[in-house]
Amino acid sequence: MRNEATGSVVVERAAEAISIAERLLGLLGRCELPRNEALWLRANGIHTFGMRFAIDVLILDSEGRVLRVAPAVPPNRIVLPVRAGRVTIEMASGAAADHGIEAGHRLLRSDR
Repeated sequence: MRNEATGSVVVERAAEAISIAERLLGLLGRCELPRNEALWLRANGIHTFGMRFAIDVLILDSEGRVLRVAPAVPPNRIVLPVRAGRVTIEMASGAAADHGIEAGHRLLRSDR
């Protein structure tokens, strides 16, 4: 995944949670999320109940534009849906800041 505004590669691998089971499971059971990985969900809000670590959460519109950046969301929290949000990306805590991701930036998937 690449940030169109900066040209930088944000993550090398973005797994997509497609099925209901994959979406419900998400990152549960994992002890960490490597900085070069992300989870791509077709949802406009998420929760971190049962997680063991904080994550950065990005909510994107249908064009891949970042509508909201929620940094370092700790376990047992809710990131409320955003109007016009279509995709949520879960990244390692601090990764959004490391890559200068801000609302309005557009993230592009290399496989699309």
